[in-house]
Amino acid sequence: MYVQGEVLSSLILRYIEIPDTSMVSEFGRLMLQEIMQSAIANGDIDFDYAEDKLRCVSESLEIELSLLASINRAPSWGLLLAPCERVQFCPSCIREDLKSIRFPVWRLNWGYAHYTVCDIHLCPLQVLKGEYRCNNPLYRINSVGRYILDHPSEAVGPSYSGEVGRLLGIMAVVANKIQDQLCAWREQSMTERSNLFFGLFSAVLRAYMKPVDAPPYCYQLSKSLLRENVAPVANHGSAVGDLFFGHTRATSVTARMIGLVMTAVILDVSSARADWQNIVALFADIGVLVPNNPTWLFTTCTGTADQGVRGWLTSSSGEKLNLPHFLLEDLTLR
Repeated sequence: MYVQGEVLSSLILRYIEIPDTSMVSEFGRLMLQEIMQSAIANGDIDFDYAEDKLRCVSESLEIELSLLASINRAPSWGLLLAPCERVQFCPSCIREDLKSIRFPVWRLNWGYAHYTVCDIHLCPLQVLKGEYRCNNPLYRINSVGRYILDHPSEAVGPSYSGEVGRLLGIMAVVANKIQDQLCAWREQSMTERSNLFFGLFSAVLRAYMKPVDAPPYCYQLSKSLLRENVAPVANHGSAVGDLFFGHTRATSVTARMIGLVMTAVILDVSSARADWQNIVALFADIGVLVPNNPTWLFTTCTGTADQGVRGWLTSSSGEKLNLPHFLLEDLTLR
């Protein structure tokens, strides 16, 4: 049985380890294990299985090949995290899976850099880290099962009170509205708007060309809130692309949620600017000054005109983002 929104690797693993052995023959289970090993060797267990492998999965699980083919294609929309960083999940979803089908289901949405709040339970996602950390995504389902067993209460993960709790709460609400807007753009084939948003979002989560550069602004704010010290792995190459792929290694859900909200504020998406004023006030209450003007926020996120992403945006070479005019007042785009 396929669960809506499930990634292909999760479907295969469920049938490999399913308690009811009558559902899959021993030979079929061995074939599925071999297919998974092949996917690991290719570097991504979630997408891009060879056609002959898909056909074997279809025959073993008695699932339509067309369905498997549709979930096998890596999405061209949005920003996918690197395979080893797709370790964020919703504890409430996992609990419901364990109650209904006795096995965790890994969702496609959890692999997106912009997806930080469960659209069903409206709670921030958790990340497999510490003793539950798994560098190989093949083991994330086992790790998440252990996580839930060790945290049986409904309130999984740290809880925060006071200004920090209110800040995280309002940002989760805003992030969920932004996620809904992005999904609406996808359904309406509004590719230009989506590309603009994700282009700027990836810039906000950027990697760095020099190890001495400060971490992304959204990570600085996240650290101020939670004292966490997880940031994208720096790429110190000279290529333009090195500036834009920090999101693939961005393991901090909170930092990405802040980055998502800031991107929406800059681009005026989902009334984020009105909510941002409340967020700025709450940051001020804990002694952190945050720009309340979209242009200032853009400058803070992208750096000065002679370095970082701002330098790339003002460069005469390379493809440029179609940024709104108010952001370009101080820039000279040729």
